[in-house]
Amino acid sequence: MVRSLVSAAVVTFLVAAALYGTVGMTAAEDVTLEITVVDENDRPVDDVDLVVTWNDGEGGPKRVTTTADGRALVDVPEGATVQIDTDDDEYVRNRPFRVFDVSNGQEVEVPVTEIGRVTFVVEGADGRVAGAEIAIRQPGTNVGTLTTNGSGVVRSGPLELGDYTARVTAPGHLQTQASFEVTRVEKTETVSVQRADVDVRVTVVDDRLDPPEPVGNARVRFTDLGTTLTTNSNGRVTASVPVNDDHRIRVSKDGYDATRRTVSVAEQQTSIDVAIQREPSLSLESVNRRVVVGESTVVTVADEYGERVEGATVSVDGERVGQTDAQGEIRVPVEERGEVTIEAASGDTTATITVEGVDPDATETPTTTPTPAGTPTATPAPTSSPTPGGSGPGFGVVAALLAVLAVGLLARRR
Repeated sequence: MVRSLVSAAVVTFLVAAALYGTVGMTAAEDVTLEITVVDENDRPVDDVDLVVTWNDGEGGPKRVTTTADGRALVDVPEGATVQIDTDDDEYVRNRPFRVFDVSNGQEVEVPVTEIGRVTFVVEGADGRVAGAEIAIRQPGTNVGTLTTNGSGVVRSGPLELGDYTARVTAPGHLQTQASFEVTRVEKTETVSVQRADVDVRVTVVDDRLDPPEPVGNARVRFTDLGTTLTTNSNGRVTASVPVNDDHRIRVSKDGYDATRRTVSVAEQQTSIDVAIQREPSLSLESVNRRVVVGESTVVTVADEYGERVEGATVSVDGERVGQTDAQGEIRVPVEERGEVTIEAASGDTTATITVEGVDPDATETPTTTPTPAGTPTATPAPTSSPTPGGSGPGFGVVAALLAVLAVGLLARRR
């Protein structure tokens, strides 16, 4: 029993020792880094606020302030890569100061300067230039990039005192470079830029074909410039566009899907290829356009490039028949006499054709063309003419009436 307890205690001790040893090996111990901040004349600077991080921002931040002798102490992991930066209203560094593989008690001297600023104004032939990029450099160091506002003006943030260069790139203007000095007194630097154009060659190709083939008579529109050109038989156009700018292009042609691109132009001639493809479509072909009722015809489905389409759904007069095979073909039965509509569908595209169903046993009733009935011609009634001597038809009636009246009068007298 005692032996078992002793064995268990030994095992527990060994496990604990192993765990402690593992933790001790993986967790780096903190060491103290001694920082001295000095100005451009190597004099210690007190009351400077610093921000300390390490291992590319994975550790920290820790904030410390220098004492009267310009010193500050900070604990960081041993062996870490430490970045020391300023967060102060009076002193600045353009870039964090880096310390590699920190050890205990290590001392470092961090130079700073008083804060300076500069305001840039970029002017062109037509006035101040908005959107100009100003890349600020010191020897061997990229300090930062500024962009002018809508008035062509931009003010820098805090900068170290000293000499700088500025590379100014303005849309539509040639790049230029200027030197300037940052002092305790803020200054305004005016930079002049010059307008210029450069050629851009656009080649339009149909990349569905192998190899891609040029597309002639395609319309290439530079939408930001309002210029439209038409490609030649080699699918090419050349346009003169402003330098150092991004230009939006729209390429279109009847029967093709339109394509949009943005091309970034510097100060050298630029060539780009723009690929377009035909609009999706289907075509149908039938081996026979007249089919005996009860028989079938073979139908072939092809796409906009004439390539056979496998898996297209085919229907007859709205009723599904099946799908095309690997050769884009399907056998379609014709069950009715007269016009039969065959439709193929693949994705969002459809196509139709009509074939005629013919019944060879049906007796066709001849169609008789009616003969127009003749219009009878009316016979004119004869016109009576008076007979000379009063013997015509009209005179005889009057004489008879007079005779009747005379007979009546004679009878009354008697």
